Amino acid sequence: MIRQQRKVPKPEADVPVRPSYQCANLRAEIDQVVWGIQAMNHKLNTYGVSIVERPKIKATKKLDLGGEQGKQIVYSETKLALRTHKKTFQKLADM
Repeated sequence: MIRQQRKVPKPEADVPVRPSYQCANLRAEIDQVVWGIQAMNHKLNTYGVSIVERPKIKATKKLDLGGEQGKQIVYSETKLALRTHKKTFQKLADM
């Protein structure tokens, strides 16, 4: 018995072929857009708030920890870390 090979149609020259990882990324992006719109519509219908365009703010890596605001940031973050990992810091203190 001779096996016949299936003929796979070649893609047309006009249609770009995407690798599988790009297809997965594209599907994820589409899902995020669709679900984001549905969530926004739900909030709009439920709470009656209007959707507002917000300005895009670029993130910067510069963080000034000097001055009063910097001291407050360090204090609050330290307090949060100590509260969150209370047992860990207790074990380290007892070593």
